[in-house]
Amino acid sequence: MAQDLHLFTHEFYPFRGGIATYCHEFAQAAAIDHNYAVTVHGPSSATAPEGQIKYIIKAGKHRGTHNLGCLLRSRQELQRALNVEGASYVLAEPGAILSYGLLCKTNKPNNLIVTLHGSEIQRWQKNPLARWMATRCFKDATIIIAVSNPIAALAKQVFPEFSQKIRAVCNALPRAFIQNASNTELGSAEPTAANGTFKILSVGRLHPRKGYDQVILAIAKLPQALKNKVNYTIVGGRSKSNYDQKLQILAARSGAQLSIKLDLSDTELIEHYKQADLFCLTIMPYRSSIEGFGIVYLEAGAYALPSLAYDTGGVRDAVIDNRTG
Repeated sequence: MAQDLHLFTHEFYPFRGGIATYCHEFAQAAAIDHNYAVTVHGPSSATAPEGQIKYIIKAGKHRGTHNLGCLLRSRQELQRALNVEGASYVLAEPGAILSYGLLCKTNKPNNLIVTLHGSEIQRWQKNPLARWMATRCFKDATIIIAVSNPIAALAKQVFPEFSQKIRAVCNALPRAFIQNASNTELGSAEPTAANGTFKILSVGRLHPRKGYDQVILAIAKLPQALKNKVNYTIVGGRSKSNYDQKLQILAARSGAQLSIKLDLSDTELIEHYKQADLFCLTIMPYRSSIEGFGIVYLEAGAYALPSLAYDTGGVRDAVIDNRTG
């Protein structure tokens, strides 16, 4: 009989971000490769991602934010699930970690796995209440996974008392991209550069930290004849701000040819990878936000795209300098 595994997250599909991807891939791998009976506990909006899934999704009663109301509702769902005897538990996102920290002390799980992605560590360092909640959770953790070596080092610096529990386990290429890339014949995509245009692709959440403006400003410095041959496409998730409009205005002022595609399916995204000549995501530290890893660099590599990136956060584990970018 398969052992139960319960994964908790405040971020999941239909939202398309790194943490949602991480949770889906973790659940799929646990179910397919390790024969766990997996249940993903997500926010009220949680739905199944594209393709066949091998786990159960339970949409909760919280909206997926980190405000106190959401954390308290998430705590109740955690409390109910912790009663499953012999189960393993994964707190795969900061909201789930904080919710666990609010629990009244009960018998701790035999196997509690916690995942750190990066930015939350810096936020908790500056917030005494959040740090206290995270610390209560870390005390019960069997292992604390950081998604890259730089993030593991940061976690050990901020929470030195848990250094022995912290391990770096780098993210892997999503299963769907492994399957699709292996079925793609080299040279099947149109060689755009040979036809006089050069296509640059960025993929990620529409956020100032992602450095899209850096690419636009770099294109702006090209001689006009070269600039006219460069097409820059951003594929991203829709944001609450008007950041996409700001980028369009910057591109218009800079004379850069910019196209922004929002909320594409995996199939549509793969076509953009196939048609691009260069993957460029110049991520930078922004306020208390850092890049934990960068799964999209691996996705680009699956289609033989070189990556142009800054050495920041966990990116150095995703892009091998002078080899993959």
